Amino acid sequence: MNLIPMENTLPMVLCKFEIVAFTGDTITIRDLNEGKSVTNDAENVVKRLRWMDLLRPGNRLLYYDTDGNLDEITWTDDGKIGFIIGPR
Repeated sequence: MNLIPMENTLPMVLCKFEIVAFTGDTITIRDLNEGKSVTNDAENVVKRLRWMDLLRPGNRLLYYDTDGNLDEITWTDDGKIGFIIGPR
């Protein structure tokens, strides 16, 4: 039996979101309000975007939450996730 190394598998995301803008060093996504919220699944959202090579060190990740507010998910290469209410 051949096992696929975990780092090569698509990270599971329990929320649904769409990419609404990808400009320069900023990615903006919108929570589609299905399953978990982007806020509650932020770690997996970051992992998925990193796995897809869309989110790279130095990039910002903005998101429209389920109420339509624009916030920011902060992240580090070692997996730390934070939030900024309203973009800087």
